[in-house]
Amino acid sequence: MPSFFEVDHTVLKGMHLNEIMPSDIRKEHDRYVIEYVNQKSNPITKTGALTSFAITQTGKLRVVSILVKIEYLLLDDIYLAGFVVPHPRNKQALILSNTNGKILGMNRKS
Repeated sequence: MPSFFEVDHTVLKGMHLNEIMPSDIRKEHDRYVIEYVNQKSNPITKTGALTSFAITQTGKLRVVSILVKIEYLLLDDIYLAGFVVPHPRNKQALILSNTNGKILGMNRKS
């Protein structure tokens, strides 16, 4: 993953997830997590996957699949883990814009 995000592994290890998210996703991330947790369908465990975007240290757009695992223990204990996996679409030319049409990130076909 360090080479995927164009950063040294010692730097990546201490980074906060918000530092690799496009700005518009970063602003809404906590709300996304709360909505995901609140839709619990199984009171014991829940696993899901989604596709999202990341930004490298040099500003390149990356597509990632995020595998999310939630465990609900006791009444108020919630454990959430996410695994970031590079997506095959990264070999394609990509552009990400917000709902107002502002370009947030892009990459070139590799």
